[in-house]
Amino acid sequence: MVAVTIFLIFMALLYPTFSFLQARMSSINDTEALSERGNRLMDYMAEKIRMTGFITGSNPYITFCGTPTVNSLSHTDGDPYDAITFLTAVPIETEAANMPYLRITAPALRNDTSVTVNTTNVSAAYIDPNGVDNAKALVTFDVLKPAYPYGINQWSGTIYTVSAMAGSKLVFDDDPLTLNVSENQLAQDINAQSNVYAVRMSRFEVNAFRELREVGWNRTCGNSGETFDLDETTGLGKAWGGVDALQFEYVLSTDPGNFRSNITANDLPNLRSVRISLLLRAGFPSRDYTNTVPYTVGNLAAPLVFNDNYKRILLTRVVDVRNMGLWRP
Repeated sequence: MVAVTIFLIFMALLYPTFSFLQARMSSINDTEALSERGNRLMDYMAEKIRMTGFITGSNPYITFCGTPTVNSLSHTDGDPYDAITFLTAVPIETEAANMPYLRITAPALRNDTSVTVNTTNVSAAYIDPNGVDNAKALVTFDVLKPAYPYGINQWSGTIYTVSAMAGSKLVFDDDPLTLNVSENQLAQDINAQSNVYAVRMSRFEVNAFRELREVGWNRTCGNSGETFDLDETTGLGKAWGGVDALQFEYVLSTDPGNFRSNITANDLPNLRSVRISLLLRAGFPSRDYTNTVPYTVGNLAAPLVFNDNYKRILLTRVVDVRNMGLWRP
């Protein structure tokens, strides 16, 4: 009896320590899970933003979906949710094993209405003008882009609309909604072996359910095309707590010491980096925990304070965007 009594006293003394260690380990695990989740989201957004303006550069005269002045990158201010819209170009995949990407096989001249490519087997998701993955089958090439002395509404640009694939030729089409712009004619000579790229327009945004997602433009030129839920709260698992804030800020080469809240089309050739600030919430409340931390997110006027039982993590990353300076007026 004496031994049992001593053992019970010993266990009673150890229990608070055990309980504390258990809570501490649970807290560490929650923080690590939040950190892993946040860094995964940051990696994905950073790579897409880093490629903004790839091939297309900062050309403000791009004709996309009938609009002659679509910017390579644009910003929508929000409290607490910003959104960012961007143009990128990706290599066009083919279905031929020995030629995985689309290339020009014969030189093409300015004003030509088609180009000859290295295969007749092109993934429909990339080049089919009726495919939702590529709004109106827009393509460009990895060549220099001379600035012809055209007015803003006469700039024929570096992006072309593909109407069909006839054998081994990509045939261009003119967009009737774009006045004084000819997407059916090359604006410059294209060398053989130039790669062909599909142009994509996407946006990072947070919806009403606090879900971070990437939204693409569809073939009817609406922003209801491809949607990727990067961090969902209403899906099958419903395991994530969602995003409590998302902010984007910008650094220009003309003002390298400051982060700006917004940018204009005139700023694009000087854009050098984008700072992403992401505030994530845990999926479930924590017992015996109250979050009173003030979070300073991006350029929000005041810190965010929640006073609830959810753990959060604030991540910040600066992404270089060197492609934006490729094009000069």
